[in-house]
Amino acid sequence: MVLRRFSQMLKGLLIVGVITGAFLPAAVRAQGESAVPFLLIAPNARADAMGEAGVALANDAAANFWNPAGLAFQIGQEVSLTHSAWLPQFQQPDLFYDYVAYRNYLTDIGGSFGASITYLSLGEFTETTPDGPEPVGTFRAFEMAATVSYATKVTSDLGVGVNLRYIYSSLAPFNVQGQDRKGVASTVSFDIGMLWRPRNMGEIGNRFSLGLNLSNLGPKLTYIDAAQADPLPTQLRL
Repeated sequence: MVLRRFSQMLKGLLIVGVITGAFLPAAVRAQGESAVPFLLIAPNARADAMGEAGVALANDAAANFWNPAGLAFQIGQEVSLTHSAWLPQFQQPDLFYDYVAYRNYLTDIGGSFGASITYLSLGEFTETTPDGPEPVGTFRAFEMAATVSYATKVTSDLGVGVNLRYIYSSLAPFNVQGQDRKGVASTVSFDIGMLWRPRNMGEIGNRFSLGLNLSNLGPKLTYIDAAQADPLPTQLRL
């Protein structure tokens, strides 16, 4: 029984490994030059305090950030709320981070549904002219993402999950230097994840889990010039 379950786990890892191998080179390059890095901010204090080691735990409503497959092992409903001052050393009250997540196990769909909204307020800025520092107005910059999730169990101890995300970034909501384009952009991305929690391996089943999540796969973000589009912060967690 143990060997059969271990074989099933290896098959699942092989499938995910093939998919991961196809995207990993781009993922590595995207980290250093990506747009919307707010997508990488840890949304809950618990996992953040553990060095952001949430991909193999993922047992609360914030699982759709760490590993959507974690939703497959949860029952009932839960809501998670986070509000945090961003860069508090600057003492700017309009710099803050908000995260709200909801998850619910639904028998009719054979798994768990999840949703979350992430919002980063970047504060108020002064708009100036291209020819000098004279202020002509003020504006607020922010970035947000809305995510929906679905997760289910492939076997009793192997779960898989996916996220679909809409991303909106408003850095300069006005005509930038006469180019008839605003410093505003939007795109979509998706995540894929798996989580293995052995249940019939004695004490190991209570102490061991293996998780993998490949997040923020999607088209680049274009603000002004499509030729200078920025990649998403694709990330692999294992």
